[in-house]
Amino acid sequence: MNKSSFIIITAISLIFIMITMSFKFEKIFVSAFEKDVNKFLASIDAPEQGSIPISNRAELEAIKNNLNGKYHMIKDIDLNGEEWEPINSFTGTFDGQGHVIHNLTITGDREYSGLFDRITNTAVVIKNVGLEGTDININRDSGNVYVGGICGTNSASIYNCYNAGKVFASAPSSTTTSSNYAYAGGVCGNFSNGAISDCYNTGEIYASAFYARAGGICGQNSNTTISIENCYNNGNVSISAIFSSGKYVGGVCGINAGGIADIIGHADARRS
Repeated sequence: MNKSSFIIITAISLIFIMITMSFKFEKIFVSAFEKDVNKFLASIDAPEQGSIPISNRAELEAIKNNLNGKYHMIKDIDLNGEEWEPINSFTGTFDGQGHVIHNLTITGDREYSGLFDRITNTAVVIKNVGLEGTDININRDSGNVYVGGICGTNSASIYNCYNAGKVFASAPSSTTTSSNYAYAGGVCGNFSNGAISDCYNTGEIYASAFYARAGGICGQNSNTTISIENCYNNGNVSISAIFSSGKYVGGVCGINAGGIADIIGHADARRS
């Protein structure tokens, strides 16, 4: 092989190596920082003007300092299984922008639990966020319990969200605590107002109390004027209740007073 041929072959080899390394780096960069929009049921628009970017746990927790703000995620956030204190009394807009919150973990004795605890304002919007590795396990010593991946009880508009993890809610269930209810759902425990659409659950849902309601999307829809639309469940849903007429479990909604449209409720739904 002459010198010219050697130089040409070497140059071609270097170019090939550089292209290969560039491709590998691009794959690593995409997997680490880009969102996977294929996990979501609806399209995702750009965040609202003036929305505050969220990129880590500290910024997510800082929402508590400005509860009526507009927020959007710019990358996935891993909470690392460290105990999460639900955001209380949120009145703003939260847009996940197709990103995922990993390892949301909540335990203890709480009335309302989820990423947000209790949303009572119908102007609130929660959208485009996924929850993976969720581990919510609430055991109350007294009173009712409302647990969901997004929120314990909901009057907001929640759409294009999903939960892929465990949501357990337990309240006292002896014959001497006959007023206690447990509500558990992949999205919310109790759905009392607002709207839920384009959401799904693949995690395990469980409720236990004297009266228990559990569903893949919500444990109970208590409002005759609202509906759950274009949602599905593919997770196991189960309940345990003392009062035989107080057991309500369903693939999508444990007990529903409102409307349901374009729903698929695949689930192993059991009561005991």
